[in-house]
Formats: sequence, C-alpha cells, structure tokens
Amino acid sequence: MGRADPQGGLFGFHEARALRGRSPCGTACLHRRALQPAVRAVTVPSTVAAGTQPRALLHAVVAAAEAVGRLLAAEFARPGGPRGAGSHAEIDREIEVGLRDRLLALLPARWLGEETGADPGPGGIDWRLVDPNDGTSAFLAGHRGSAVCIALLRGGVPVLGVVHAPLSPDRGADTIAWAEGMDHLLRNGDPVRPQLAQGTLSPGSIVFLSHAAPEWPIGNGRAVAPARFVGLPSIAYRLARVAAGDGVAAVSLNGPCGWDYAAGHALVRGAGGVLLDEAGAEVRYTIDGRSSVRWCFGGAEAAVRALAARDWGAVRSGQRQLTSPHRVIRVRF
Repeated sequence: MGRADPQGGLFGFHEARALRGRSPCGTACLHRRALQPAVRAVTVPSTVAAGTQPRALLHAVVAAAEAVGRLLAAEFARPGGPRGAGSHAEIDREIEVGLRDRLLALLPARWLGEETGADPGPGGIDWRLVDPNDGTSAFLAGHRGSAVCIALLRGGVPVLGVVHAPLSPDRGADTIAWAEGMDHLLRNGDPVRPQLAQGTLSPGSIVFLSHAAPEWPIGNGRAVAPARFVGLPSIAYRLARVAAGDGVAAVSLNGPCGWDYAAGHALVRGAGGVLLDEAGAEVRYTIDGRSSVRWCFGGAEAAVRALAARDWGAVRSGQRQLTSPHRVIRVRF
C-alpha cells in the first residue's frame, strides 16, 4: 500500500519528505480492487480445523511475514532501486501470491489482499486481510519503514496481527505480533507487556504520524501537543509501534482501508488500546472483511479520543518545510 498522508515524518531528524501522486482513499481503493479477477481457490490440508485458536497460528504467520520481508529488503537494495513507480512495486504482488498460498495452507479462511483482491474461499467467519508492503510509495522513493501486514478477522474482530518492518528506520528488522488469548505481545520473539491503558498526551510522549508530517511542523505540532510527533510511512507499523510501547497513539489522515490497518488494529487491541475513525467511533469491519475510514486514530484510549477531537483539517498551517526528498545511496562493491 503506497499513499502519503496529508500530515505531510522521519523521527526528529526530518529526513523523510513528502511523496507525490497520492492514490485514492478507502472506498475508491475498495472499488479498484473489486475490478480485479478472482484469485484461484487454494487446497487446504483437511487436518486443519476451522476453529483453530489464533495463537496456535502465530509463530507460523510470523515466519511467513519475515520470509517475505527478506525479499522486500533484497528488492530495496537492488543496484537500480526497487522495481515499480508511484504507488505500485512489482515485488508487492509477487510476495502476496506466495503469502496467500502459505497462509491459507495454515487455516482455511476467506481472503482479502491489496494486490490479489477477494477470494471467498471455504466461507465461514474467518478472513485474512493482507497488505504485502504497506508504504509502497515511500519504499520506492528510498524511505525505510514500510511493512508486511497480516491480520486474521474472526466474525469481524481482529484476533491476530503480525506487522513486520524489514527495514525500519531505527531498529533494523522489527516484528510485532499478537493473537487473541495471549496476555502479552511479541516483539522479535520477546514478550512485551501491554502499557496502553494509562497512556495520555503528555510532554515527551510520542504520536506517530505520516513520514511526510515534518513538511508541516507547526500544524502537526499543534495537533499532537503537548506530545511530539514522529513519522513513519506505514500506518500498520505506526500502530504496531504504539502497541509495543514506543508511543501513545498513531494517526492516518489518508483514507486507509482494512488491509492497511487490520494487523495494527489487532496489536493495539491486544495492548488494551482502541482504533477510532474520524467521528470518534470504533473502527469496524463488515461481514465480508471490508473496512474503510477517512481518518483513523489508534492507541491509548484517552490519547486517541483527545486526538480525534482536534482540528486535523488545520494541519497545513504555517510555513511549509520543503526540501529535496531523501534518497538512499546504493554503492556497489
């Protein structure tokens, strides 16, 4: 998924810059994917039970996400840069097709992916929502922080989430995961205890915004005050960082779809937080796995409700900080 939020983020250093060619918002995104041909059915081992507990699947899903993450990292490091343009990278569909076969072999479920569209599969109440590369435009422009996002919805509720950033700006490869029934999250295999219940907007606390947010530092600074903001390309990875305790809230103002935020939503849910839309209502999913919002705010409930009530339409106030996009220089040895 490759869109740039109008917030205009990289960490306090302002290395990341805004991207051009924003793609359509949530509902248009869904209509575009609806035009794609249906994907083929996948044969699933008969020994896999439809009622499998999500936590029994978690380690295998993490392994799948990290395997395709290595492909993304290799693509990023190509001498000529990753293949693709605008909001589409050639690697995205390639890795989603592989993920689809691997994940549906673990559990028979309906499928909804950004690249391959919808497949009703065996029916039932389970849906896989997958974005193989949330933050594609930033990825193609040489920015770090896009993510592989895998969610399992059961009856419209996110009960498993894995977000893997193969090239985070500050941590290298970073995987954050949770499944219903666990009292903790996993970060790179280590347990992380939920910390969101008491989170508030306070001096020094962090709100994750778009990687382009520093273009409008005054408006975004006012919107998150008295906290400070940090930018990352992927809304799912922003939510994951919040769930892991790196911040109190994450925001997207770019009309994200369910596959963009479902995995991050699961993680925030596992950490005791909430995900709200622009009206301050909890984000929900239809029976066929669909979801879209204009804006979303996820994290500690007190912080998120405060942010949702603010005037985000005024973010583009003050002087714009325009600089040349940061590029990654690749040297061949």
